[in-house]
Amino acid sequence: MPPSSLVVEVTEAALVEEEGVAVRTLRMLDDLGVRIAIDDFGTGYSALGYLRRLPASILKIDKSLTASLTEEPRACAIAQHVTELGREIGLSVVVEGVESPEVADLVRGMGAHFGQGSLFGSARPLAEVPGLQAGVAAALNGLNGHAPTSPGSPRGPHDPPLVADLSRQQGRAHRAARP
Repeated sequence: MPPSSLVVEVTEAALVEEEGVAVRTLRMLDDLGVRIAIDDFGTGYSALGYLRRLPASILKIDKSLTASLTEEPRACAIAQHVTELGREIGLSVVVEGVESPEVADLVRGMGAHFGQGSLFGSARPLAEVPGLQAGVAAALNGLNGHAPTSPGSPRGPHDPPLVADLSRQQGRAHRAARP
């Protein structure tokens, strides 16, 4: 499996020491081509310095920031600016907690690249995801000398996405600003 097909998600709690083992390991993974995602951004301290120092390519905005987007102007403004900041520094932005079409429309309008949440599919055990179990098994066989499956083949064409690409849907507000 090519390293670029892997994404390692890390939270702030794993990064307490600025130059600790975790950060050094992330840099080594990044050098190999593994993509790094900062998960649950917006919880804890959400230190902006992490965005500068870490070799991340993905910023995942926590659902606690999106839970009240439709009711609270402050929440909407914070999510908007964090999304813009992520895009401005070249990160792909994933907004977690997209539970309704209204929230999907809001985060699409903010310029988020991707949305994640129950609107697109719920978390399920591997055995319950159509087509995915066979694809994972085939990929693991590929590591043992068999040909791995091609990217995208583990899921069937009619399976609902677990993460939706908001940049390809109609009404995309900030297409020109996409990195």
